[in-house]
Amino acid sequence: MSRRAPGRAAEVLASVALVAVALAAAGCGGSDGGGPTAPDTQAPTVVLEVPAAETLGGVVVLRAQADDDRGVAGVALRLDGAPLGEEDTTAPYEWSWNTGEVGDGPHTLAAVARDAAGNVTATTPVSVVVRNVAPPATGGMTITVTTTGMSLDPDGYTVAVDGGAAQSLAVAGTLHLADLAAGDHLVALDGVAANCQVSGENPRTVAVAAGATAAADFALTCAPLGGGRGELAFASLGYNGTLKKVVGALRLVDVDGNLLTSLTDATAYNGYPSWSPDGSRLAFQTDRDGNSEIYVMNADGSGLVRLTDDPAMDQHPAWSPDGSRIAFTTDRDGSWEIYVMNADGSGVVRLTRNTSIDAQPAWSPDGSRIAFQSQRDGNSEIYVMDADGANPVRLTNDPAYDLGPAWSPDGSRIAFQRGGNPYVMNADGSGAAQIAFGGGGPAWSPDGSRLADMPASLRLMQPDGSGEVRLPAATSAYQTPVAWRP
Repeated sequence: MSRRAPGRAAEVLASVALVAVALAAAGCGGSDGGGPTAPDTQAPTVVLEVPAAETLGGVVVLRAQADDDRGVAGVALRLDGAPLGEEDTTAPYEWSWNTGEVGDGPHTLAAVARDAAGNVTATTPVSVVVRNVAPPATGGMTITVTTTGMSLDPDGYTVAVDGGAAQSLAVAGTLHLADLAAGDHLVALDGVAANCQVSGENPRTVAVAAGATAAADFALTCAPLGGGRGELAFASLGYNGTLKKVVGALRLVDVDGNLLTSLTDATAYNGYPSWSPDGSRLAFQTDRDGNSEIYVMNADGSGLVRLTDDPAMDQHPAWSPDGSRIAFTTDRDGSWEIYVMNADGSGVVRLTRNTSIDAQPAWSPDGSRIAFQSQRDGNSEIYVMDADGANPVRLTNDPAYDLGPAWSPDGSRIAFQRGGNPYVMNADGSGAAQIAFGGGGPAWSPDGSRLADMPASLRLMQPDGSGEVRLPAATSAYQTPVAWRP
């Protein structure tokens, strides 16, 4: 119980009143200067003001109005007939009562006023009911998710508390939960894609305090689908009626379908991109100088360098895994053969010697072998040879044309095109299976989890053909190989 402290002026007035009482008792008073003052027999009046509520709880302000013909000496409170707090000797008479100091239930309150002569008046007790508010037994929780990176799951996630019903949550979303019991709760974020990682514990324990809202913040980072930088180079080709030939630009798109940049213009044929192992440079074939040659450029299209300069056609560049050499196809010796040169264009060496077509070289991941297309047996099939051209072995034998071999990053499989459709087989040629319809020669993602090809628009899919995703921003009027950037 607390009361207002009297001011200095009130103290002075009280002192004056006490002196007057003493003088009157000595017979020195009187309104006319003579004779004793009549005794004070009039009791004060007092009224207690209690908040008008069915129940009282918490801190309650109580007030009293008191008056007396010769002054009120003080007002005190009574709870159930017993003193409650300190007497207030200065008007206004006011107290702050913490009902938590008494038990719940019915009680009585009264105010008692007195004057200096000892006259006392008490109010009729006022009945009140105390209901102290118990601390809330529940609280809330705000669950927030932030996701950065690439290849974010458009379906978002689900979240469950204490194994309860799962609720949907966007990749950048917030969920508010109410009426959770005070205490620890287990919060689990589910539906997280394999390419995404949650920072910190999941599930995690979150403490909810009564009457408060706890925060559960989940931060996720997603790696690009397929690994690497999440970017692909492709040729957007079309027929130019004026030039009477196929032309097109090399462009860069990310796995989320965002067209990033054009690496070349479209005034000539630019195609068959091949990334250096570190992803910093891109080799490709172009006829911009009037004849098909091999060029390299930086990943942003700058630093263009011509590597070959021969009257014959040089095509299908393929960078070696160690970055030191580039294999390519050329007819410079009268038939289409596979050659290899240093990454700067020097040291050109012929690998195949056949009167038929040998083309489209593809290095094995360890650099020890090269897969290629050959018609040496009368039909286009997939072969493999040592990196120096020795020991050629036929892997396929099918009436349809087999083209565009590509090794998986672990070297266990080879993707290729058969009759205009993508296939995957084991590296020894066994187990060939069609995985989709249409599309150019498929390219493996850096982590081996996806294949990409170009049937009109760029297509991403798992090696068994499932999980197909189209990137409408990347289109070509002609089927053309693509290259996944490391």
